[in-house]
Amino acid sequence: PAVVGLFAAIAVWALASGLGGQDGSGDVLRDSGLEVEFGAPVELGDGAAAWVAGANCVVSYWSTVMVNMADLSRFCPSQRDQALGQALGIPVPNFLIVGVGIVGSAAVFAKTGRVSWVPMDVFAAWPTWAGVIAGLVLAVSTLAVNVAVNIIPPANDFLNMFPARLRWRGCAYFTVFIAVAICPFYLFHTPGGFALRFIGGYGVV
Repeated sequence: PAVVGLFAAIAVWALASGLGGQDGSGDVLRDSGLEVEFGAPVELGDGAAAWVAGANCVVSYWSTVMVNMADLSRFCPSQRDQALGQALGIPVPNFLIVGVGIVGSAAVFAKTGRVSWVPMDVFAAWPTWAGVIAGLVLAVSTLAVNVAVNIIPPANDFLNMFPARLRWRGCAYFTVFIAVAICPFYLFHTPGGFALRFIGGYGVV
């Protein structure tokens, strides 16, 4: 509920009149250059490369979950529960989060003239107390998601290599060590490096 509230707050801040330093959603999209005029001539292939790269990033983003879905779905009470959970729990949140990310980034650009892809730039425009709360919610949710998605599956994979000799806790710690060793702060240094090189790269693999 806290994460849902946070993303709802970002959407309201970005689109509501006066809150984002603009006059509403139309001004946010127009001032950011994201507004598209219906009926305007479009050439065949316009934006095709960006669309393909974006689609590949989205697929890659979820690929670790898809490959290791059995590690999580085996705890579902029934086949119906896991099918319903995957049908609703993956595409719907992804659609909403991407949408909020687009309008949030557009609002930051319209307000400051600077392109940004990090949520902290949104929080910087909020009152201090709201920014602190939003940052804490984002940090806790990021930790929870990474434990479930990026630690449990690889730890299970390592454990399955030598199940008689290894223990799950040691495999989990080894996963964390590898995650630090690849220097993720370099991956997140630029949006192009993260989205196109890292996510796009392992998505192709």
